[in-house]
Amino acid sequence: MIVLNKRLRLVVSCRICVAISALVTLLCAAEKPILIFNEDDTHFLKKVPREEFVRYFDSVCRGAVTHFFMCPNAMRSNVESKYLEPVWKALEEPGVKPGHAATAKWLHDNGIDPYAIWAERAREKGVSAWLTVRMNDIHFVSPSNYTYCGLSTLWKTRPELRRDPNYRGHTWHWYAFDYAHREIREQHIGYIRELLGRYDVDGLELDWMRFPHHFKPGQEKENAHFLTEVVREARKAADNAAKRLGHPVKIGCRVTTSYQGALEFGTDPVAWAKEGLIDMLVVCNFIATADYNIPYKDWVDRIHVEDPHVIVVPGIDSGVEKETRRSGHSRQLLTVPELAGWCDTVYSQGARGFYVFNPFHHPATGVVWNAMLDGRFAPSAVKTAKRSYPVSFREYASDAIADRQLPVKLSDGGDIHIRVGTAIKSGRVALMLGFSEAVSGSFGRSVRLNGTTPLSISEMPVSPWLPEKTTAAHSAICCDFPHTAVCTGFNHVTFAAMPDAGKVKLLACELELTPNERMKESMQ
Repeated sequence: MIVLNKRLRLVVSCRICVAISALVTLLCAAEKPILIFNEDDTHFLKKVPREEFVRYFDSVCRGAVTHFFMCPNAMRSNVESKYLEPVWKALEEPGVKPGHAATAKWLHDNGIDPYAIWAERAREKGVSAWLTVRMNDIHFVSPSNYTYCGLSTLWKTRPELRRDPNYRGHTWHWYAFDYAHREIREQHIGYIRELLGRYDVDGLELDWMRFPHHFKPGQEKENAHFLTEVVREARKAADNAAKRLGHPVKIGCRVTTSYQGALEFGTDPVAWAKEGLIDMLVVCNFIATADYNIPYKDWVDRIHVEDPHVIVVPGIDSGVEKETRRSGHSRQLLTVPELAGWCDTVYSQGARGFYVFNPFHHPATGVVWNAMLDGRFAPSAVKTAKRSYPVSFREYASDAIADRQLPVKLSDGGDIHIRVGTAIKSGRVALMLGFSEAVSGSFGRSVRLNGTTPLSISEMPVSPWLPEKTTAAHSAICCDFPHTAVCTGFNHVTFAAMPDAGKVKLLACELELTPNERMKESMQ
């Protein structure tokens, strides 16, 4: 008989629990698509009784949501902490606006902890509750105006801990903490240990995308081991929590949408997977625009070579930038067809669901919010849905991997690729094109979709397709094609060079597919 010592029995027991949990997760995933909902740190931070937090959770987790990620911090913490200052410290600081600090203090004083309430309700409803920690939040920083309640004392008084201590401009990213400083690493590691020692959750995510810069410019790759150190300590804290709670506690990370882009920020998920540090990886854009060409399969191949049990989930923010410019922003909220199109591109690469960041609920987002929470973006629903595929780009990435295809001068001609996951068997195919100036009628006749000539060409209004207050696009046309022109995978929009077009540019391009069944519904 083989006798195991106490420590080995514990290790074997934990590994068995992890294996069983992974098997259950896989079986559940086969039955229900993954939908991870990231609850912002201030979205539902309100002076309301416990019952209102339960009602809000039930309104979100009403069927489609499988994971509820709760964010208790930005630069400061919404709950009592020894490592990150509680945000209500702002109430003691002269000249600082109270903001959400007063609400967090009211909840604390009244013994109402939203994260404990939501974690308990999640277990009752069979939803997986996770904490998500923002690793380098720098909302509302500025060179001299320190009136925002979320700015910590450490950030305000120790500029030498920042990426660029001498920067005095207005671009937030330069003010982020530099993780090469042990003090910054220990602060966040301590906070993670504290949270995992307090709450009964299924996992904790390290959100390296709030915000994505963590080192001095040019030192990202050589200092990546510092971020790996933080993930390693988080893994240890999760394992300790698992022993305390009697069930597995997982570790996830959120990074940018391409592996090369992740390395540019000093985040190396492949190294984390190789060391067995993570259970989930979310690959997501920052904020400006959804990435309609996420190399999801490439991520899976890279991660699963090292650790096949890691779940890789594509992520998306709430907006898209269609009118592509190198300066200024023209972000728009995603429509239902645009989110369906994005889902189609990742499902076709093998994704079992998606992660949504910044899913705020207000009148402008109500339709998308309800469609998402009601399950209208599940793989089976998306295949027959009306879908749109705007040409976007990969934000905060070097030019070599940014996938910027626009703007294009008409005088140069063009070849633009658009990924489609599922071609339609019948219905309408519309290609919308936006320009810096009015274009001649002959231009539309030169446009081809995978070599196919348009069935018809018509002028269309710039708004609301493009931003209502656009300062760039002045005209737009719509080219209709037969449904046979679209293929699964990359579709090519080409147009011949027009030497007489002068400085006119193509600024926006979006492919819209409407299956026949959707067209019939819209006519009823």
